Amino acid sequence: MLIASGFCGGTTDELHPGDLVIADDASDLSRKARAILPGAVVGKIHSADRIVDPAVDRYEIGREHGAIAIDMETKTITRLCADRSIPVLALRVISDSPAAPFPAPPNVLFDMEAQRTKFTALVAYLARDPASAVRLAQFSQQITRAKTKLADALCAVIHAL
Repeated sequence: MLIASGFCGGTTDELHPGDLVIADDASDLSRKARAILPGAVVGKIHSADRIVDPAVDRYEIGREHGAIAIDMETKTITRLCADRSIPVLALRVISDSPAAPFPAPPNVLFDMEAQRTKFTALVAYLARDPASAVRLAQFSQQITRAKTKLADALCAVIHAL
């Protein structure tokens, strides 16, 4: 089996950073995870080819695809596992949502090609918008809480399975 875990962004104002999301499918693993994590939200996770921002784009994807969350991996992972008959559970945690947006443009926070934050771009952005430093610090704390919640959920699921 494989548990695909990580961050996702919400497509509605009802989801908040730290909310757990289980991909909506009829698999045995999904049913077990729902029982183990009764507070998790169950729904469709749409996989996009980019970080989706601003909020209007998130709302549109949610409506168009019936998705409660967006990530960049789940669709590919579940397809590859299905091709190989590997049971898979997609368990994500909300990192941001329209109601709790990124503290800076996504391309400043994360360089997709380099797969990391380019600190020169971040410092330049902070120099142009010093007030964003407070939002960035709050976002960092929010991500730390979300990571902890996801880690605890993973431990609970692994222990119960």
